[in-house]
Amino acid sequence: MYKQLIYLVLALTFYFNQVSAQTKDRKYNYVQGSVTLKNGETIFGNVANIKHGFRDQLLDKVRIKPNGKNLAKKYRPNKISGFSMGDRQFVSWRVKRNNALLKEVYSIRGGKKHKIFELQSEGHLSIYLDYFVDEDLQIQTIPFFLKNGEMIMVRATQGVFGLKRKFLIEYFADCPPLVELIEGKSITRPEEVAIFYNNYKEEQLKLKR
Repeated sequence: MYKQLIYLVLALTFYFNQVSAQTKDRKYNYVQGSVTLKNGETIFGNVANIKHGFRDQLLDKVRIKPNGKNLAKKYRPNKISGFSMGDRQFVSWRVKRNNALLKEVYSIRGGKKHKIFELQSEGHLSIYLDYFVDEDLQIQTIPFFLKNGEMIMVRATQGVFGLKRKFLIEYFADCPPLVELIEGKSITRPEEVAIFYNNYKEEQLKLKR
């Protein structure tokens, strides 16, 4: 009888530990992916960058549970070069933010602080998403443009007011047809801007061949 009681206690302890671990894991948005360290090493497993709760919160450390292991490892942005979650790709860059003239730009490798950005689309003009928590404690994103070969990211939108038209007209001086579309409000979304610019640059390359 005594042994049976011990077995029952051990079984219940194991069960509650398993339930507790599963409940804890559900707090994080784990997705199969990978984390790439600064030294080039890539770790594969379940990756999380958000903790769920009454209000979701961005993690200051990326979590990964390596394949075949239960314990999660945590990495600050300055310890990694990027990570993936399913088909989504993220980069960690050392940046400096400049809000002069409300242009809101990031200078890559221009500062000391590392920051995570999600790559939304890639090309001659890429779009990166900057994550932040707003005043209502909701996770939001701001799209930034980055031209191929450049080290300055510029903010694409001004909240509910849409594209930062005046600034983007200057920024896309190398693509006059796009400037006309932005001025005429024929293009209203960052994705449309990127598609048009990338197609324009491809056509220019073909003419030079």
